[in-house]
Amino acid sequence: AYAAQRGNALLFSLLRATEPYLDEYADGCATLRDHLLDRFASVKIAPATGRHYALVATKPDTNHVAGKEGGGILQDFRFKDDG
Repeated sequence: AYAAQRGNALLFSLLRATEPYLDEYADGCATLRDHLLDRFASVKIAPATGRHYALVATKPDTNHVAGKEGGGILQDFRFKDDG
């Protein structure tokens, strides 16, 4: 959806005026997600409102090794299976 907004010059200028740090936010999401998965056993993302979401991370048990690749499980409930 963000790519479509960037394609419309008027919408993009309005969005840029109200959300000047949106690029930094969008670019950092993958890094934040990877960071959480390295440190938590389970990360769940669910819609809270039309524009917001809730993220719940569950602490690992004693067998979880922090920083181990693929350490956590991500469940993203924000979108339907058909897109």
